[in-house]
Amino acid sequence: LDIAGCLRAMGDVERAIATLDEVERLSPDLPERHVEYGRCLAARGDVAGRDLQWSIACGQWLDAKQFERVAPLIDEMLEAAPGNADAWNAKGSFHDRQQQIAPAEVAYRRAIALDPVSIASRVNLGNLYESSNRLVEALEQAAAALRIAGTPSTDGHPAAAGAHLLRAKIARRQKQYALGLEHLDAVALAPGAEIQQQAALFERARILDVLAAGVVERSEE
Repeated sequence: LDIAGCLRAMGDVERAIATLDEVERLSPDLPERHVEYGRCLAARGDVAGRDLQWSIACGQWLDAKQFERVAPLIDEMLEAAPGNADAWNAKGSFHDRQQQIAPAEVAYRRAIALDPVSIASRVNLGNLYESSNRLVEALEQAAAALRIAGTPSTDGHPAAAGAHLLRAKIARRQKQYALGLEHLDAVALAPGAEIQQQAALFERARILDVLAAGVVERSEE
């Protein structure tokens, strides 16, 4: 990685990329490799490629809760492209996962303002509201995300499963159990949504436990 960075700094971007390809072969999917690869693509003028690589690294570090690693990358992303909605969504997740509610909300709302059809940003904001007991606002974001997910241009979008899962959680809290189960069924059928499907199993168990308790209570009356 250090060699690739030096080659890029000297202007030899193609050799830097070849070096990074060797890094990928030896140690697949390193976040640091995605960061440097993004810088190389930026040197080529490939801004979209840069943003994709940096978003992958962001996601990996956020999932690993390596906040000290991801913070400077998010700053670099926003410095390079202040209007990058994905970068603002990442910033929201950075604060969200550290229970920093106010700055997370600001960042998610900025992401939505920049990209109103971003399902992921709306789902993240909706989950923030749901966990903060702001169910009306959570429902607003879930409904918007599901409307966007139902359009032809976003049909099958991986974040759509997250929108259904969010709507199921809100339905459970509003005691709309049948509606919640319908949305969990949609999560179960979504392609490429393994993480959401695992969470949906837990959510389904919570609803079924409530329904079972209700049956017991009625039988004892």
